[in-house]
Order: sequence, then C-alpha cells, then structure tokens
Amino acid sequence: MEIYTNREYLLHRQEYTFNDSVIVPIGGGKDSIVTLELLKKYLQRKIPMIINPPKATLETALMAGFSLVEIVELQRTLDVKLIRLNEQGFLNGYTPFSAMLAFVTLFVSAGARRQSTYRTIRKFLPDRTVYIADRNENLINDKQLTNDRKVVLKLGQNYLEHLAQYDSIIKTLGISLKDHPNLAEDPRILLK
Repeated sequence: MEIYTNREYLLHRQEYTFNDSVIVPIGGGKDSIVTLELLKKYLQRKIPMIINPPKATLETALMAGFSLVEIVELQRTLDVKLIRLNEQGFLNGYTPFSAMLAFVTLFVSAGARRQSTYRTIRKFLPDRTVYIADRNENLINDKQLTNDRKVVLKLGQNYLEHLAQYDSIIKTLGISLKDHPNLAEDPRILLK
C-alpha cells in the first residue's frame, strides 16, 4: 500500500516485524464478539482497544475475558472549531474515522512494543517539531530530547496550560522513555 501526501513534510516508508500480539478494536457489536472469539484460537496476546467506550463495548471486552487493566481506552473528541463552523452553516463532509483509527492504532502498537511515543513520531515524521509537556521537570535531563533540535519541552506543574495551543494531542499510554523509565509521570506529546 502506498500513501501520498501534499503536505510539506513526508512520511517515510516503514517495515514491521510482527509478533504474536494483535490490537483488536472493539465496537461493542456482534462483529467484535465474533472477532474476539476467532482470535482466541490463534493468538496468545490480544490487546483490546476501545474508543469512547459505551457500557456495551466495555461489557463485550469483559465477557471476552479481558480485565479493565488490559483494555486500552481512548477518548476521542471533536475540535470546537469544527462544531462552531457547523453551527455557522459550513459543511465539513465527514470525520475520517478510519484514518483516525489507523493513526491512533499506530501509537498503541508502539506502546505494545514498549517504544515511546516520541520515538514513534521521530520514526514516521522525522522533520516535524514535537512539543512535549510533562509535569515532571526532570525530563530536561533526557539527552535524547534536549539534543533534538525539533523538540520543545513544556515542563512543570503548569504544563496543562500549554495544551490549548495545539491541534493534536497524543497522551502516551503510560509508557516512559526507555532510557529514563522513572521520568514520565503524565507526558503528553503535542503536534501543531
């Protein structure tokens, strides 16, 4: 499969080696139940992923034998600008849900392989500036981040104030940097 972009930055071709784990998006319907049942026979490690989970979706995952701790739960929100434009009569077409799901799954898979979100962004978007906000000020000691000229750190207790400035916010899934596992308390990576 080839993906083309008209943006000034380019995505670079990547190759993966797969292990025995698979991320399974769960929607709560019969397709999710059938998929989980079929995968029981063939895969040891399944990672259930749910976006904005209603009660039925969580129940599906629990009935399949997953505990709440094993479920990757994501929250999806619509940009306030989009809602305002709709109120003004603009038509936005449709929200590209499949593209959003693919993008989010990429970061969940990086977490499943114990890669940091920062390293995943660097791998796929090496030329983008990455803003990292974290309440732990010790992140300033991470040489990998401070030596990267395309990284801007927003550290300290008021780091949440920086979130309003960004279009995309990716909250890491509790995965800390490999070299400094004690540093990341609540890191958020921001793309402008």
